[in-house]
Amino acid sequence: MGAVNIIEGRKKHISILVIITLVLSVLIYLPATAEAWDASIKYGPTEANAGDTVTYSVEIKNTGSEPMKVVDVYVNFGWQEEDRVYYLLKDGEEIIDVGDDKTFRGSIPIPDDLSTNTHHSLEVTVRAHDPGFWGDWSINPSSSTYSGSLFVEEKEEYPDDPNDDNDDGIPGFTLLTLIFGVIITIAIYTIYEKKKQ
Repeated sequence: MGAVNIIEGRKKHISILVIITLVLSVLIYLPATAEAWDASIKYGPTEANAGDTVTYSVEIKNTGSEPMKVVDVYVNFGWQEEDRVYYLLKDGEEIIDVGDDKTFRGSIPIPDDLSTNTHHSLEVTVRAHDPGFWGDWSINPSSSTYSGSLFVEEKEEYPDDPNDDNDDGIPGFTLLTLIFGVIITIAIYTIYEKKKQ
């Protein structure tokens, strides 16, 4: 009978330890995965020409009640495959305090074969950590996606430089032609003057 009491006592201790472990795990894990951060974004430019490379920027303002640690900021345009993105920040550790903002930038080529004079959809995704339960950061970052559009205009044709008369690709061709013309003129004038004498 004493052995049965010992086994029953051990079962109770093990059950209590399992319950305490579960409660502690929930207390530690839930605050670390809660999506508490909140932010507003501004992005741009909102217009571009086909074939150009633009400096794209995303400004993130922390509108939440806690600091946030931004790890990824990326953009996917409607003309890209879903798994293709342009990173403006990748695997970063940019902390934005409450009420503050940060801007992330990157060069993005606009294909020259896009349909023009139309809006192309885009999605900006921000991944960030919240403050953790024990003073560090949450275990996993949470993400928010913001939708928008980019108006793509026709490819801009740049006019030729009026000072560049170098149509045949020879450097300084116009200057050489001018100098050669002056020399010929002086030579003809000199010959003409000698004949007069």
